[in-house]
Amino acid sequence: MLGKNGPNERKLKCLIDGDFEGAQQAITEEERAFDKIINEINALETGDIKWGNQLKSATSNYYKAIKEFEIFDRLIIVQQQISQNKTNTEKIRDAAIRQQGQLSRNKLKMRKIINKQEQLLATVQKRFNLLNHLH
Repeated sequence: MLGKNGPNERKLKCLIDGDFEGAQQAITEEERAFDKIINEINALETGDIKWGNQLKSATSNYYKAIKEFEIFDRLIIVQQQISQNKTNTEKIRDAAIRQQGQLSRNKLKMRKIINKQEQLLATVQKRFNLLNHLH
């Protein structure tokens, strides 16, 4: 997703080029990739592996948080498009710019959630490794 020619790179290139539709399509592709990863994690059988379910859950929650963070750009892109549309009134463009600021602040809060999920995942991974003698 993050590599050369991946959806994230295409999204950024589209935004630089002012191709808002292309950026939205890249986000949809990114969302599908995250859904695939999350579904694969959720489909894993943990059997009687100690703390297997906890590790599976923590990993799934971590990827869900990252997915929400990445697809949140959809809202920001819509406001960018409105703010850059010269046919809109100055009042509409200014409101879109203010909304972008609010969305950016919301995205910072989402980053904190990802950090929390990452810490939880690391804690669960350590416990899982300890209980299953995977030092």
